[in-house]
Amino acid sequence: MSEWKSGYVQTNGIRMHYWRTGDGSKPPVVLSHGGGDAGRCWTRTARALEADYDVIMVDARGHGLSDAPDQGYGPRVSAADLAGLIRGLGLEAPHLIGHSMGGEISSNCAADFPDLPRSLVIIDSGFISNGGRYAVTPQDAEERIAGMQAAMRAMQTSTLEELIARCRVENPGWHEDELEPWAESKMQASPNGRLFFAEAKRPWQETLAAIQCPVLLLVGEPHLESHTGWDAAVQATGIWREGQLIHIAGAGHNVQRDRWETFMARITAWMAAH
Repeated sequence: MSEWKSGYVQTNGIRMHYWRTGDGSKPPVVLSHGGGDAGRCWTRTARALEADYDVIMVDARGHGLSDAPDQGYGPRVSAADLAGLIRGLGLEAPHLIGHSMGGEISSNCAADFPDLPRSLVIIDSGFISNGGRYAVTPQDAEERIAGMQAAMRAMQTSTLEELIARCRVENPGWHEDELEPWAESKMQASPNGRLFFAEAKRPWQETLAAIQCPVLLLVGEPHLESHTGWDAAVQATGIWREGQLIHIAGAGHNVQRDRWETFMARITAWMAAH
């Protein structure tokens, strides 16, 4: 990773950190991570893509090395962060790829700044759901966020080596390259980052309807903790202008970690076609 560039862009009132594999001479791909993760959690994917793409791995506000203000979180604020980074780096028509929270951020970026992306890939994001376990209501938001923040603080009492060992035990199917970035991201994450999930959101249907670029939605298995609601995913196919829904067999919420080879085949074929 020593040849990758680490940098910052001032955007939307914060200093946003990113890792970058290229110099702008190849088509850009912007990777957005899930809640509690960080840009380097895309390391394995970036290594596989960097020969053909200029890969930018962002740290969302409150995550990684980006600023963590005490307030000002939520999908559309973070979408404006991402748009500012894309413009600040002078990226022309990037593919946006986002997992979970990152999928929600990337979707809102594509909706609010439709001139920016070439295409959008959403990976098992719970914002596409008609209620259920991953829906946040004003009544339960405060308690839920407090619990998430407490869990993050508890993780940060461990050493990096202890977190790597924990990840290895809890996710025996993950590649070894996933473990250290995952553990490091937990050490870096601010509890403020969990405030993302407390913000009021516009209906997901409105977000998808505003997106003008092609959309690929990848979802895992409901019985393996997939966050996207399957009924909502099917509904999405009648909302977006152009898109494709793909179910990844055997994957849980972390599609790109649980079934990496299938995930890579799907996204490389998608980007080549768009």
